[in-house]
Amino acid sequence: MRDIVWRMGVTLVVLTILATMGLSASCQPAYHLLEQALGRTPQAQIAAFLAVTSEGDRQAALALWTPPTAADVTLAARRESVTDDLLSYGPSLEYRVLAVEWWR
Repeated sequence: MRDIVWRMGVTLVVLTILATMGLSASCQPAYHLLEQALGRTPQAQIAAFLAVTSEGDRQAALALWTPPTAADVTLAARRESVTDDLLSYGPSLEYRVLAVEWWR
């Protein structure tokens, strides 16, 4: 019993360290593993955004597409413009992710 508790403690510490490392640098392999484990891959986030967009829910779509905290006004305007364009397709919206580009 004591051995299991010890192993669980070590596992928790290692997972905490990995999560902290992953959150501090988004291009590190540890972050990609964390994304996969949590289901927060770019493909999953795109699918969630486009699902609410095809349902016509503008507020939910904008809530899912969160710009960086240091985003300028033009990015916010672009975000709203793209969302409105996608909303105009309604339920007939179709998409396919061809590639994921990592930006710095």
